[in-house]
Amino acid sequence: MAKPKTEVEELYEEATKHVMGPLRSYWLNHAFIRGLQWLRWNTAVTRLSEQVEDRDRVQAVFNKMRANQRTINGNLTQRELKFEITPTGPDDESVRSARLGEAILRDLHRNQRWEVIREEHMSGVCKGGTGALMVEIDPDTELPTVKPLSLAEFIVEGGSRNAESARWVIKVEALPPKTVKVLFGMSKEPPADAHAGLAPFQHRMLHQGWGSNSTMPDLTKVLTYYERPMGKSKGGFQVIIDGKIVQKGKWPYPFTDRLPIAVARETVEENQWWGTTYMDDVRKIQVILNGIWSGIAEHAKELGTVRALFPASAEPFVEEMSDKAGFQPWPDGVEMPEYLEQPQLKNWYESVIDRASLMIDDIMGVHDVSRGLAPPNIESGSGLSILSENDSSPTGRLIKEVARCWQEVGQMSLQIYQTTQKKSRTVTVDAGFGPERFPHKGSDLSAEFEVRVPSEGITPRSKIGMIQQADKMLQMGLIQTPAQYIKIADLPSSDELIAGISPQTHKAKRENADLARGNISNPEWHKEDDHQIHISEHKAFMSTQRWELLPPQIQKLFMDHVQMHKTYEAEGRAKEIQMAGAEARAEQASGPMDMSAMGGPPNQQREGPPPAPPSTPTGGGPVGGQGNISPDSSAPQELEASIGQSVDALMQMG
Repeated sequence: MAKPKTEVEELYEEATKHVMGPLRSYWLNHAFIRGLQWLRWNTAVTRLSEQVEDRDRVQAVFNKMRANQRTINGNLTQRELKFEITPTGPDDESVRSARLGEAILRDLHRNQRWEVIREEHMSGVCKGGTGALMVEIDPDTELPTVKPLSLAEFIVEGGSRNAESARWVIKVEALPPKTVKVLFGMSKEPPADAHAGLAPFQHRMLHQGWGSNSTMPDLTKVLTYYERPMGKSKGGFQVIIDGKIVQKGKWPYPFTDRLPIAVARETVEENQWWGTTYMDDVRKIQVILNGIWSGIAEHAKELGTVRALFPASAEPFVEEMSDKAGFQPWPDGVEMPEYLEQPQLKNWYESVIDRASLMIDDIMGVHDVSRGLAPPNIESGSGLSILSENDSSPTGRLIKEVARCWQEVGQMSLQIYQTTQKKSRTVTVDAGFGPERFPHKGSDLSAEFEVRVPSEGITPRSKIGMIQQADKMLQMGLIQTPAQYIKIADLPSSDELIAGISPQTHKAKRENADLARGNISNPEWHKEDDHQIHISEHKAFMSTQRWELLPPQIQKLFMDHVQMHKTYEAEGRAKEIQMAGAEARAEQASGPMDMSAMGGPPNQQREGPPPAPPSTPTGGGPVGGQGNISPDSSAPQELEASIGQSVDALMQMG
């Protein structure tokens, strides 16, 4: 007698009937990516079935889909997620709260491996056309956690047009029985029912590689039901294991206008919460490609056997032949045997393979540029950059979808963090200016905030194009230092490059991080610094938002430090001027003797005072302290004019 089903299980089975088409695509594409491509969809039992194997025929797999999908995933995850929070007001408290929110998201991003979750999420979206990110609350730490879900792992109420605003969502998990027992405080281990009803081929597809002998683990099916408050219903959650409700409670989230999921669709379907995928089109061509390669393999197999023709009357002599060296008798008047010429493949047959491969590349948007190869006759960085942008256009919408999903995940995570983290915590992050500590509580976040993940920040960029752009700016005089070039060209290992090329720039950046943390170094260590570089780097940092949010006493440390460099620079220039004047007076004093008194020719007299040394600033000789010497006023007007012209030219070029 079958067990009675809970209401949640009945909702799950009913809602699943409405997405059988997308589920079919997901499982077929999942199998094709793994290399299981000689199969079919059994409509009688609504599951995948393996085709009957014919041992006399070759069933080759030329997995073009997997190779291209790896390239797509690599391009989509080339750059890490960056979260930006817009302050709700112009006051310092709102700005500080926004920076705290960004620090919290960076900490969650690092500690919870959001980049790995992001790749799994995109893989599920590409396979099934639909994938979700679910935000839940860890029962131990009460921190927000993110889980990627494929279309086979979640379902929302049937007929919903928007998954996020649906009435309920059900998450399906398969966990080890011992883990389930500990997580939900059960008295005994639940049965391993996650694979109940699966055919042997489905077991192999889910838990075994092609041709491997790995065993299938025992797993328990866990259904988690979330219903958001709507109308008179207060919502809540339930956990169903083995047909029983093991947990039940109130709606656990601080928001009520949405479900705790963010759903991405590869291709939008009108009036549906789920989407479709380009892999459905690719799969059909992949089947044709496998069939062609199988035919070629069979042909090559037959070609490996050499055949000879001989008259029927010579059959007794042929049967007596052996492979021993020596002479072989042959009857008189009988034609000699001759080898049979093997049939050759037609050129049009081989061209079909190339056409099928190109069709797969076009549908998936993967070409030579995607693989890091330069097409023939294209050598310039601009040309490669343009081709790279056009090549990534098919995935442009998916990039925007992924950015929107993570934007919503960040928003929900901070809302949960704000209400659950009541004790003081400290997160340490590095936003490019050295490690920074943020002691805080969840209540320190603003009541309202807006999280943003710029899609242009995760869009793949052509490295060759970036380097060429930096080269042009260098030729136009807009780049003055190696550090500026490295930053604009987006070269890897920038810190190591700057330390090797310009140690003074690297030291100044390190001083910025130390001063921001309130660490003061010995002033004697800075007397021999390149003060112009240090002043420029410190002023650049003092133009950032991070410096504006530093406490006043830390800001004063920066201003005093910059003043110290100006003082040392002025003292150094004063010493140079004094030394130049002393050398000029010594040269005058040690001039040639007047020989006219001894009957010789009179010496020639100098006209006017000795010329001033080149390093003498306008306004006279040495001064004490910082004096009237300003590093900002030492640049000639001609350089400013040339930079202005370069900026105008660059704007016209853009």
